[in-house]
Amino acid sequence: MNTHHTSLQAITRYTILAISCAVFLALIVTLLKLCHKKQNESTSIDHGSSGPIASSSSTDKVKDSSILHQQADFHPITELENVTDGFHPSRIIGSGFLGTVYIATSPIGILIAVKRIHPHHVLSNPGISFFASRMRCLSLDSHPNIVPILGYAEAPGRG
Repeated sequence: MNTHHTSLQAITRYTILAISCAVFLALIVTLLKLCHKKQNESTSIDHGSSGPIASSSSTDKVKDSSILHQQADFHPITELENVTDGFHPSRIIGSGFLGTVYIATSPIGILIAVKRIHPHHVLSNPGISFFASRMRCLSLDSHPNIVPILGYAEAPGRG
């Protein structure tokens, strides 16, 4: 009976070992799935934003991402007036010390924010070329917390 008892103990040990391995493997698979799911969610959530840009920024993809790392181009002020409906108040999505931000869609279909800087900030600096050169330089920088500068317009004295 001793051999029967010993073989029963061995079977029990192997069964417990097999169940433990299966539980451990299931735990590892579950953790990997949770990590993968959390990583996917974190790339699609826009923390702390609200309004029209937040609802569409995670779903609207830039059609040509190469434009995000190019020097800003000059655009006629009339182009910005057209895409913002003449800087209509219904398009305002924010306002601050430097200016007012409007939501718009570019002529090529990209959702953009147009910042209209208060005139006294621009006019207080010597020469219009200072503003243009500053915009071109800033457009070459990139940071995950700052939207890229795609272009700029100048209209001295307009408020």
